Amino acid sequence: MALAALLGFLACQIALPRLFDSPRLALFDAYQRLAPRHRDPRQAPVVIVAIDDASLKALGRWPWPRDLQARLVGAILDGHPAAVGLDMLWPEPSAPTAAALDRALALALGDGPVAIGLAGVDTVGSEDAGPLVPVAVRGSAGPVTTLPAFAGALRSLEPIDLAAAGHGVLSNDPDPDGVFRHLRLLSSIGGRLAPDLSLEVYRLAARASFISLYSTPGGRGVRGIGVGASTFPTEPDGGLWIDYTPRDEWPVYPAADVVSGLIPIQAFDGRLVLLGVTAIGQIDQLRKTPVGAMSGIEINAQGLENLVTGKLAHRPAWAPALEAGLTFVLGVFLIVATPTARGPWRAAAAVAPLAIPWVAGPFLWVQERMLIDVATPTIGFAIVMLSLLGGGLIEIDGQRRRLRRELEIGRLAAARAEGELAAARRIQLGILPRPETLGADPRFDLDAVMIAASSVGGDLYDFFKIDEDHLFIAVGDVSGKGLPASLFMALGKSLCKSCALRGETDIGAIVRRANAEISRDNPEMLFITLF
Repeated sequence: MALAALLGFLACQIALPRLFDSPRLALFDAYQRLAPRHRDPRQAPVVIVAIDDASLKALGRWPWPRDLQARLVGAILDGHPAAVGLDMLWPEPSAPTAAALDRALALALGDGPVAIGLAGVDTVGSEDAGPLVPVAVRGSAGPVTTLPAFAGALRSLEPIDLAAAGHGVLSNDPDPDGVFRHLRLLSSIGGRLAPDLSLEVYRLAARASFISLYSTPGGRGVRGIGVGASTFPTEPDGGLWIDYTPRDEWPVYPAADVVSGLIPIQAFDGRLVLLGVTAIGQIDQLRKTPVGAMSGIEINAQGLENLVTGKLAHRPAWAPALEAGLTFVLGVFLIVATPTARGPWRAAAAVAPLAIPWVAGPFLWVQERMLIDVATPTIGFAIVMLSLLGGGLIEIDGQRRRLRRELEIGRLAAARAEGELAAARRIQLGILPRPETLGADPRFDLDAVMIAASSVGGDLYDFFKIDEDHLFIAVGDVSGKGLPASLFMALGKSLCKSCALRGETDIGAIVRRANAEISRDNPEMLFITLF
């Protein structure tokens, strides 16, 4: 029963891995919360300039005039950052008579390594022909079909769009449970490959002229994405597992302080800067992450810093095979070891194997940022254990029923034997003579009583007249107890009486004859002590 449960669970784990997404992702989120990535905010390679509530209070409601936005971008570029990413779009002109403001913003964007956003859309007529960084696909001649795909893109006004050095996709969807765990590094926009804003900012900082996509044979998935000399392993859909840092460890500069010069320009020197709106009411909502709610610009900053540091959270391609093997080993160990263990060792055999994966899983996360699922093998282990317990209960119930039947049969047999012994006792007592059968004779008084130790026994007595002048009296005991003795008692009594009634009055002759008859057929070698 347990083996069938183990094999069935293994088949589901291998063929239908999405069945176990919930416990697997919950475990990975627990890894992030218990051992998050830490670093010194003063040495952070990525900083955020936030258009927050304080900035709106100081400079007016959003959207700001584009000359003010140009001043903000210029103030950031004055600090000589490695690259700047703007999590925003300008799809409409600021005003019919204010084209100069749009040109001012375009000039500011073109004054440094700045990447702006574009949004993937699926509306008809949204085909995109705007500038995108080239992406070289390596390992497959056909298109990669696992990437997020959009029919077209929503871009900024043409002067602004063309002025930017880079363009990155702002569309980043959460996992099916609504939690943002991945950064989709590449998307397909009308058949063309486009980088995420974070990847585009990293490319500008690395001064790379193109991006490489390494696909699996046949274009069934993505193995990794390369920028310059760096290659990042990804999920088949091009997603990067984000290794989160707690929100309060991020260096965030209010946009109003940057414009007013309160933030020294050295704060941006050589760093990657992301600019976005975080003010309450100006963004759709905070996004759920494994370590708490964050704005979209913060999630992009987390992913960008992962790329910069190069120590990525990752789930190796061999992890599913390892986890299936772990399920099999734990289940077989439980099936083999538990029935043979005794006493407290049985409980130890049932629990101790789980210590290995539950120590190794967190250890690999802390040391290597490796995501190994030990929750699914634990579920399989629990199912096998429940199967063993269920099978044991079924077996115990069967034994209980069998014992109950045997007890009933034993009771019936005992009752039957008791009845037979009672009948045998009545028969045995019935063959012993009663004094009144001799009739009244003034020459003697005679009485007799026999109490057997059990229902029947080998005690015997007899008395009868051989003739009018001779009274034969015998008192004896057969060797042994119970039924064998009672049978031999009846045989011995009958033989003695038969020998005595043949007309012989010599006691010696009667006993010798009776002894000879008793000895003739006596395989059990029973004997009678007789007076």
